Amino acid sequence: MRPRPGAQFVVGSFVCLVPNGPVHRVVWRGTQLMPSHSDWPGEIAVYRLNDDYWDCYYEYQLHPAQPWEGRPAGA
Repeated sequence: MRPRPGAQFVVGSFVCLVPNGPVHRVVWRGTQLMPSHSDWPGEIAVYRLNDDYWDCYYEYQLHPAQPWEGRPAGA
């Protein structure tokens, strides 16, 4: 799946790494410049979550979520 231009999630958004998985909150949003010879040239949105990892995730790896839908809360 190719990422969409722009940022879909804002800081404070609730997301899941897998559909119907644990819910996490976006704590940081930025962009990464991808080289022109990559599959996704140009800027791509990246996010850090409150999941106890320093990893950042590309927007296409995240799924919108709401914590009140009965899913377990993340870290």
